[in-house]
Amino acid sequence: MTPCPAHSEWPRLLDGVVEERRAQHLRAHATGCPPCARRLARAAALLDALARPAVEPDPARVARLMAHLDAANPPRPVLVPRLAIAAAAMALAVVAWVGLRPDPGTFTPRGSSAGWPSKVHAELRVLSDVAHPVAADAGLSSSTAITVWYRNVETSRDLFVLAYLLDGVGEAHWVAPAWPEARQGAPVASRLPRAEGVALFEESFVPESPAPGRGQLVAVICPEPRSTGVVEAAPPPRRGDAEALFPGCVVWRQPIVVLP
Repeated sequence: MTPCPAHSEWPRLLDGVVEERRAQHLRAHATGCPPCARRLARAAALLDALARPAVEPDPARVARLMAHLDAANPPRPVLVPRLAIAAAAMALAVVAWVGLRPDPGTFTPRGSSAGWPSKVHAELRVLSDVAHPVAADAGLSSSTAITVWYRNVETSRDLFVLAYLLDGVGEAHWVAPAWPEARQGAPVASRLPRAEGVALFEESFVPESPAPGRGQLVAVICPEPRSTGVVEAAPPPRRGDAEALFPGCVVWRQPIVVLP
């Protein structure tokens, strides 16, 4: 006969933190094992009792819960640590619920493991009265003001942004970092400010005499300050392939037409 599962597995099953294959095994075992079926029912009743809102701590209720726990789990690991039950006298609903969750050392809150690429976005927008999104293959005149429109909710590290317009002959006109055409050298990416909602860079940019023809708007977010020289050193036909030029970075691209 299959050994009975540990007592601690029944509340974990009810709490939905057991892997699905194990959960199916536990439910099947409880169907054919009356003692485990009773343990599962007791765990369900206890969870229901703990879930009921309590306006203020009730010492008698805590004592009853402790008695149920001691009766259900004699010498084996208890369902809720005694320390958690003692603390429940001060904050019963919250502390008891935490006590039934997985070990705090291994429990990961939903969303906290998301990597930085899912927390950021940057693109180039046309700036007039507001920042207008640029449609694919839209025509942009040489006097169009452009700015960086972004979101950044990553708080554990600094991130950096490169943004540029590629004109009809593949020449890069830099929006971020701000780089006048006459300046020598190859500056590195600008630090991307943190912003809970969407935000705009403080300054806008008007490209200097961009060559007409098919071009691109490009924005790249990297975890380290990459140099503009990565783009400048690439052959013009490859300067728009930002995914290849900046592996491991978040890339936004939009094809445009630079008007004469």
